[in-house]
Amino acid sequence: MPQSTHDPIRVSADISSVLPGQRICEHEQQVADLKAALASSAVINQAMGILMARSNCGSVQAFTLLTHASQRTNRKVRDVAGTIVRRYCTPTERFRPRAELT
Repeated sequence: MPQSTHDPIRVSADISSVLPGQRICEHEQQVADLKAALASSAVINQAMGILMARSNCGSVQAFTLLTHASQRTNRKVRDVAGTIVRRYCTPTERFRPRAELT
């Protein structure tokens, strides 16, 4: 019988040394994605509040306005929301992430 050119123990050791590093990279990406989602959520909520105040509508209607504008302009909801926030708020009124406040 031909003998394998790969030592199973060495291959296993090589794989196990790569996995922790790969997991760290995956976790770092998840953290970055969650931070971006939180920032997007804050801007969307601000835009909804602006729409609710200016249009005298509820939160569901405000979100519907955002999503329709998003679809009509082929832009992401967070980008449409960001435009609304920039247009109707002064720089000091805009959302600042908690890290910037401390």
